[in-house]
Amino acid sequence: MNPPQSPRPRRRLRWILLPALLVALILGALISGRGDLPGFEARVAALRAAGQPVSPTDLPGSTPPAPAVATGIFLLDQALERLNNRLTAPGNGPYWNKPDSPHHAFLQETEALRRELHLLLAPDPVLRSLHEARSHPGGPISFGQGMTLSVGVLNIELWLLASSTHNLQQGQVDDAVDCLTDAVRLRTVPRAERGFILWTFDAGTYTRSLIALLESGKLTPQHCQRLQQAFEQLEKAPILRDHLLVERVGFITDTRFLATVGARQFVSSVIGPTGWRDRIEGALSWLRNRMYVRLGFYDRAASLALDAYADQLGALDRIGDPKVLTELKERATRIQSEPRSVRELYFGPPSSVREGAFLTKAHARLGLLAVAVQRYRLDHNGAFPSAPSDLIPRYLPALPTDPFGGGLPTFQRLDPGLAIGFDRTALHGMEAPAPTDPGGSGALLHLTR
Repeated sequence: MNPPQSPRPRRRLRWILLPALLVALILGALISGRGDLPGFEARVAALRAAGQPVSPTDLPGSTPPAPAVATGIFLLDQALERLNNRLTAPGNGPYWNKPDSPHHAFLQETEALRRELHLLLAPDPVLRSLHEARSHPGGPISFGQGMTLSVGVLNIELWLLASSTHNLQQGQVDDAVDCLTDAVRLRTVPRAERGFILWTFDAGTYTRSLIALLESGKLTPQHCQRLQQAFEQLEKAPILRDHLLVERVGFITDTRFLATVGARQFVSSVIGPTGWRDRIEGALSWLRNRMYVRLGFYDRAASLALDAYADQLGALDRIGDPKVLTELKERATRIQSEPRSVRELYFGPPSSVREGAFLTKAHARLGLLAVAVQRYRLDHNGAFPSAPSDLIPRYLPALPTDPFGGGLPTFQRLDPGLAIGFDRTALHGMEAPAPTDPGGSGALLHLTR
């Protein structure tokens, strides 16, 4: 006769199964649902109501171009590809983008392509295609394709500026002015919001090319008028604004995807084709992602990012206010004070307002002043103006102010020449830019002849 079985193993099993079931129910609750992001979606709805782009179809280029424009885009694409292949071919190297190191043979070899490009850049609709989220003959392009295009166009922009200096040295002043103004149009063609052209912008390169032209002593009043119009366009162009708007659209799209994506699609699209170990790790990453969504961490981080985009875009409307950079730094500090679970999920915009807007505007405004000084000299037998006010209103409708603090331009007499800068004596502490920033005491723009 068998002894009666002890109920203890059953109780042990029950104590194991019940917590496991409870954990499973909690996990199921966390990973189920639609992945709502109430704070984030409320901000997106407000952007849409304000007419701001919130999806890729809101950006220019979402519809195919007219046939005539498509033909021009195709030809421009072909010319850009041929030219970029020449610029990046082994042995050519990046030397052509250094104005102080002219390489006449290479720039002379590409002169025919430069003239072809000059004609193809003439129609605004064709030129605008480079800045829109499509390629010929219409339709979206991937982020990778967009970055490749950006790098190629950056090479061509720098090559145009180098060609300006080269043509000036060859005595071809008209062509030198064409090269610089083509580079400006390539960068600043009028449009609503930019698509995939995201290349970095060094306005100082434009200023150096401009000074070479002004110092040549070969410019006519008509040349100066064209250069002033180009630098006015450069100063007014919403370069960083376009970049932030397009970047924000991509952020909204990616956030919604990660908040709602299923496990299989998450592993295939985010993790990529991998072995079984990577698939397991990908599934665990997806599970953690879903938990973050359901616990509200993802919503908090995404909402903070949209607020940061709004702050940076708002700062672009307040260029010249010395408090702007301080306020942006304070927001970055507040984000760092968030819980770690939120900070790890935060992918807001980088702090690019200073480099992308303030420095750019400073270079462009110094360039405007330099051109106005040259126009004054052409009318006054080569004499330099004694004060910035001498330029108003004949050569400038108003004096451009310092983007960092709103200070007026300052002139310092040289022997010979003139040094142009901005008055920053009222800026202190975090508000004060470095003396080596354009227009500062250590970075005045020199005109010597």
